[in-house]
Amino acid sequence: MKRYDVILTCNYSPWSHYSGGGQKSTHMIATELCNQGYSVCVVYSKGPFEKISPPPVLYDIQWAFFFALKPGISSIFRFLNGISFYFLI
Repeated sequence: MKRYDVILTCNYSPWSHYSGGGQKSTHMIATELCNQGYSVCVVYSKGPFEKISPPPVLYDIQWAFFFALKPGISSIFRFLNGISFYFLI
């Protein structure tokens, strides 16, 4: 596995239908850290219902599986998402 200076995580991504300030801020922080010379990876999550094609970015992206019944309905499975992130880092 590649070694990174910084690894960030965020549920969903800036290109997701469910994106908001957290996803956009994570993207901006990762981009700025890369501009400063750091090696960065961001682990975003996405559910099986999401089809995402991010534009080229300066940092590496890993996708964690987001446990959910359907878009927007995830609270009963939220604790499982940590497991999905754990195995990618």
